[in-house]
Amino acid sequence: MFAVHGVDDDGKAALVKPKVPREQRLPLIAQRPHCLIGMEACSGAHY
Repeated sequence: MFAVHGVDDDGKAALVKPKVPREQRLPLIAQRPHCLIGMEACSGAHY
């Protein structure tokens, strides 16, 4: 699972998804208009 947050050029939230499964991550990002995206993996992803 990933938490995905994207902001537009004005710093306003353009994408907020607290739980995105790995297989849905790329399709979700690919269909978004241009924005800055930050992602955080859950603690279980580090093992």
